[in-house]
Amino acid sequence: MTDQTLAARQAYNIRLLTAWLLYTTFSGAVRKWLLTDPQAGNLMLGIQIGAPVLFIFLAKTKPLTPFIVSLVMAFSLLLLLMAVNPLAQSLVHGVVGYFLHVGVFFPLLLYLNDREAFPVERLNRLFIIVIIAEVALGVFQFMSPADSFINKYVRDTSEIGGIAKLGGLDRVRVAGTFSYIGGVTSLFTVVGFWVWGLRLTRQPAIWIATLLICCGIISPMTGSRGLTALLLILVGCGFLSTLSEVRSSVGLVLLGILALVVVQFSNLSLVGEAYTGLNNRIQEHRKDGENQERIVGQLEEIIHFRGDYPLFGTGLGATYQGAIALFGESRALKEYGYYEEEPERIILEGGFLLFIVRLLFWWIVLRRSAIPLLYGLMLMYLHVFFQVTVFNVFTAFYTVLGLMYLDRSYWLRQQQAAA
Repeated sequence: MTDQTLAARQAYNIRLLTAWLLYTTFSGAVRKWLLTDPQAGNLMLGIQIGAPVLFIFLAKTKPLTPFIVSLVMAFSLLLLLMAVNPLAQSLVHGVVGYFLHVGVFFPLLLYLNDREAFPVERLNRLFIIVIIAEVALGVFQFMSPADSFINKYVRDTSEIGGIAKLGGLDRVRVAGTFSYIGGVTSLFTVVGFWVWGLRLTRQPAIWIATLLICCGIISPMTGSRGLTALLLILVGCGFLSTLSEVRSSVGLVLLGILALVVVQFSNLSLVGEAYTGLNNRIQEHRKDGENQERIVGQLEEIIHFRGDYPLFGTGLGATYQGAIALFGESRALKEYGYYEEEPERIILEGGFLLFIVRLLFWWIVLRRSAIPLLYGLMLMYLHVFFQVTVFNVFTAFYTVLGLMYLDRSYWLRQQQAAA
């Protein structure tokens, strides 16, 4: 295959990823401000749900290996069988469920089949611009009262109570205001991967510092303990894996000191207020035991699964809120009662069979990547038990993009070392 052909594939695929990134990030704003009709909103969300499969057909890559074809066919067959589970409320639930459950794996398998065709690092400048824009919007929202026009989503869903306020403060949490993402937390799940990758590929310290400052501002404003922990872990891994890069670390430290000086001697009490609110949430839920429940609760729900259909579940899409709102909830699921965490919901939909198969797929994807084994095992644990990569299609996309970027960064580093 000629270099000219590879260059054409790369250019096309980057345009495709750019379109997917912009659509995922700003489609919620379009649904909120422009296309407010519910049917238009459902159509846009439907496109987002189907995007991973569309990506397989639209991306330009070399032919899939027999192994990857076998994986895709076997997983599709299993999911289609689970989609017609007689306990399901409707076939539509099953169809939606199929798209949800392939949302992370199929794009990643396609990428790993031909990573040369996806130079994700070309998105660096665009990605930083998008993050800065989202931070500006988030800060504006955080500064605005609950009844402000920008807080329309919070106001319209009658969530001005405790769930929308930050740690007892008179501040609305940055969550789904200018986008129907589960807060900007979905978007910022990818920032940690980006910082890690920028470190690996020795990119300018100013880029890394910019993203770190954005994280430091937005993370407490979301009030999300999970996002804060994830960013600390991923950024920490990024620096741990590049300890030998002393010169770039010194430059980054100097930029960080400069940023702290600016914050200290300017009227940016808003950031300090956000950290106070986040700390209040952490302390409040430490006392009531919710912090501990968030850490070990998923494991307990799996070990002591209380459903009546542990082997094959109640059908794909059974727990997806969009499908339930439009087409109802199955009797089997109603009998189960309350559910929330993703591992529990996967078992509810496809039983332990689906849960084990997803574990296997995560193992295959991460072992075929260029990410070192120890880091791969950590990422597998995080994404199986703590990241909502099935039932939040926005987080699913950002996870795909983040893993692509991290894998590509390690691969480029290996290529440079071998040269």
